[in-house]
Amino acid sequence: MGRPSISKQIAEEFRKRIAAGTYPCNSFLPSERELAAEFNTSRDTIAAALKRLVEEGFVARSPGRGTRVLPAHAADTSPVIGVIHNLSERYGSREGLRILEGIQDALLRTNFRHEFLVTSADPSFGNRMYDNALLRKKFQGVIYLETVYPAERIYGLHKEGFPVVVANLEYDLDVPCTCVNHAGITYEAVKLLVGFGHKRIAFLGQDANVCFYGKALAGYISGLEEAGIPRDESLIGITATTNALQAYSITKDLLNLPSPPTAIMAARDIFAGGAVQAIQDAGLTVGRDISIVGYDDISWPQEEPFLTTFREPCYELGAAAAEMLINRIRGRKTPEKLVIESPLIIRKSAGPLL
Repeated sequence: MGRPSISKQIAEEFRKRIAAGTYPCNSFLPSERELAAEFNTSRDTIAAALKRLVEEGFVARSPGRGTRVLPAHAADTSPVIGVIHNLSERYGSREGLRILEGIQDALLRTNFRHEFLVTSADPSFGNRMYDNALLRKKFQGVIYLETVYPAERIYGLHKEGFPVVVANLEYDLDVPCTCVNHAGITYEAVKLLVGFGHKRIAFLGQDANVCFYGKALAGYISGLEEAGIPRDESLIGITATTNALQAYSITKDLLNLPSPPTAIMAARDIFAGGAVQAIQDAGLTVGRDISIVGYDDISWPQEEPFLTTFREPCYELGAAAAEMLINRIRGRKTPEKLVIESPLIIRKSAGPLL
């Protein structure tokens, strides 16, 4: 017989280290790059060795986190939770990965194992959808990252009494979830800007039927109404996509109005980034000539943390969703909707009207 393959030898070394406690239960292995350097081999060889360990149930691969050591015989003794998301090597977001990190950390504090399921409606990626009957058979409960799955299927599982929670729900769907009060955020942003003396306050966001933007627009309008400021349609800028360049173009149009805005509420920091560039290109100073408030503290495209914004509590949205699901599985009473606070981060982009 020939010599075992290098990947097989490396896999065996990993098994020995796991058995010896070098890599404890629920710890993460070094990165593929680090392991390739240690074993003086290619990353492809390391990946092949890790694939063997995954198939044998020694480790699990987690998007954005790495390779985690599983408890011994976990498949036979501990319940399993499915985590369905659309993050892959081809697509990922810091927001989504941070939510998944919160989910995973919360689950690791329990005796529940979890399995990540990647779903996508992109034909070029492969249309991966999981039948509800399969989910009920395989898992004790399911966490969805946002609504990356057909809403009717998520709602169907919930109506059947199967434990389901959506982490960071951004659409109107009557299922247990963690979420952010987007209307409250834009309302508070307008209130802040009005307190600084601004009355010509613009809004930047996507169409009201997309994600949370309808709620964000409603909060903006509510803030204006409470301050006694008439709604001005010319100050509402709607982009077709989540795109800084479109926000840049819309902001240029806003600046050319006969009575331009003195402040802007951006429904995403990436929109604020486009607006800031347009304002600077017009020779104006952000925070002095025009104030800007954003939302998320994630998608800001510039290196300097300059923007006054409401931080999206990504990790907390994920961790709370996992805790909700576990409590539901255990028969404990939980809220149907858990709103996670988005703290205001004061920086230099918003200030008094001069």
